[in-house]
Amino acid sequence: TSIWAGNWANQMYRSFDGGSSWELVEIGSTDVPNFISSGARSTLDTNVMIVGGFGFDGVRRTSDAGVTWKRVLTDARRALMYYISEALIEDTRVPGTFYGARGTTNNGIWKSVDNGATWDSISVVPSQITRGLCTIAQRADSNNILFVGCKGGVIARSDDQGRTWRRVPVLDR
Repeated sequence: TSIWAGNWANQMYRSFDGGSSWELVEIGSTDVPNFISSGARSTLDTNVMIVGGFGFDGVRRTSDAGVTWKRVLTDARRALMYYISEALIEDTRVPGTFYGARGTTNNGIWKSVDNGATWDSISVVPSQITRGLCTIAQRADSNNILFVGCKGGVIARSDDQGRTWRRVPVLDR
């Protein structure tokens, strides 16, 4: 069983023996001030993993268990694309489909239907709901219902696979 843990400066730790021993994996230049804080592994192919993070330049993907990495999602303006914490997930009912919640003021929701190889922007959570996204989750019994955790204790819900969003009442923020 392999375990992966994010680190700073384009580095991750991985273990192939259930955490008894660890090795450092570099996914790009280590001369950067970023933190890998979100990752998702494919259930279709366990060699495929996608990662993003804080101060990150998009989403990176490996298809060979971390030997090589490729940037698969980036902003056309080269702006940082923050995927803060549990902001990249695989669809619980459609393996190989991934969602990403961009945690900057853009509030963009992205989707990949080809095991993380390519991504499409599917919506933007309105700024009236939040100034930033932190997490994304899917209701386990429905591939249509998604939730995003937002700055300020706000939760938003989509009933149409992330195309539209509405604020959900939360007690005491």
